[in-house]
Amino acid sequence: MELFLNGRSLGRKPARENHDFTATYEPAYEPGELTAVSYNGGKETGRFSLLTAEEELHLCVKGAGRLEGLGSADPQSLGSYDDTEWETYDGYMMAVVRAGEEEGIIRIAVTAEGCEEQCVTLQVRKY
Repeated sequence: MELFLNGRSLGRKPARENHDFTATYEPAYEPGELTAVSYNGGKETGRFSLLTAEEELHLCVKGAGRLEGLGSADPQSLGSYDDTEWETYDGYMMAVVRAGEEEGIIRIAVTAEGCEEQCVTLQVRKY
């Protein structure tokens, strides 16, 4: 497997059974596109890319829970943890979501300009 950051190869690493089908990289954060390419016998067999969102991210929580806090660990941020929009910091943002008292589904949607909406659903159960 080979990893590319903004078109620049970060090298090829084996990801076969004797490596638990895993190749590990630890690149420094850089905005742009991260692409993983798989090979078999030297021929490309697959490709998957992720794009960073360089603008603010907007988070929406609906259903059986609520947003308790949103942030990015940016020490110079002027935002409030109550905000539903936040800029990433080194590509990261963290949301704290609290389940309500009732069972159900929590739907978390994240949007950014120029990117498709991404959703996560969580099942809330009583124990």
